[in-house]
Amino acid sequence: MITKNDFNSEWWGDPVGILRDPAFFRKSAGQQKKLLKEFSWVEFRSTQIQTPALWEKLRQAGFFYADTLMNFRIALDRITGSADLQALGARSALQRPFAIKPQAIAPFKNERFNLLPGKTPERIARRYACWSNNLIKEYPGYCLSISWKNETQGWFLSRPSAEGLNLTLAMLAKGAGISGMLLYQKALLEYSRLGLRLGWASFSVRNTAVLNIYSRLGAHFLCPEYCWFWVNRK
Repeated sequence: MITKNDFNSEWWGDPVGILRDPAFFRKSAGQQKKLLKEFSWVEFRSTQIQTPALWEKLRQAGFFYADTLMNFRIALDRITGSADLQALGARSALQRPFAIKPQAIAPFKNERFNLLPGKTPERIARRYACWSNNLIKEYPGYCLSISWKNETQGWFLSRPSAEGLNLTLAMLAKGAGISGMLLYQKALLEYSRLGLRLGWASFSVRNTAVLNIYSRLGAHFLCPEYCWFWVNRK
């Protein structure tokens, strides 16, 4: 019922679990503990409405609320440009290969993994660098480096899917001289230029900057997904 999350286990350095079936919380306390103790921490994610009864079961099992992820879709072919974008460059890793080092990424302030005991800024940055480079390796034509005055300002990394383009990860570079709005707008325009029409993804509701960006760009918001953590305190 709890499966190992290979990616989270890789960047964290210990086994990490993922749980999606709320039926887990109908098990006895002993059964729950037996399954949970195999992991350093476990994330429960669900789009089901969080009723008071379920919240109480989560609390009793040792889980705590971590975040709400807002799902959305956006019409890439309706993104419009602006004069400020003309000075920016956008190249895919297929056109010009690149990799992303942890120390090059601007710190993530709205990050649920900051709630985990033992987290460090370096550990979080390592997560994003690892994730980024995996995406670049698998989908180089959809991973963009955005530049201004011949300096890298950030990256927008995506992957194709049956539902459209998954706008997986966007990051400003440390010391970037442009806004997040320009980074997102430039990247989405480039995807539109490549003939892609629909994008989708999710982001933390705590990240009001991203919420405002996607709102201005015409995103359509969908059902949220709730995230809870259990931490092994052995």
